[in-house]
Amino acid sequence: MKEFRWIVADSTGFDHEVTLKIGSWSRKLTVTVDGTESVVKPTTQQNMLGVVDHTLPLGGKTCHLVVMGRQADLAVDGQYLTSKRPYLPYLKRPKWVWIFWILCAAVCLGGGALPWLIGLTAAVQCGRTA
Repeated sequence: MKEFRWIVADSTGFDHEVTLKIGSWSRKLTVTVDGTESVVKPTTQQNMLGVVDHTLPLGGKTCHLVVMGRQADLAVDGQYLTSKRPYLPYLKRPKWVWIFWILCAAVCLGGGALPWLIGLTAAVQCGRTA
């Protein structure tokens, strides 16, 4: 189980502790805010994309918990706390990804285990890159 921990000060100066636990096999997301535990259930689209953007209200501030694969970061006031980069909301998958997925499916039609392995690996990487 992978665990992430952040301390967030709200508008009154009170500190909130946010903890995220990602299950090793189930990819279950458990968020604890000041001792109150809840389970984040990704939407179907978020499950397909492998990206979760969950909103957490903390004392008048809106925080965005972003999980990509096995990495996570918390965005407060438009900036990620761990990476210090600006927060950009996750957009829908671009249309060009479908073209690459069709090409990967065409590779799979070649038959045999190797074309299937190459096609599926390329499709997964293309989706993550997008």
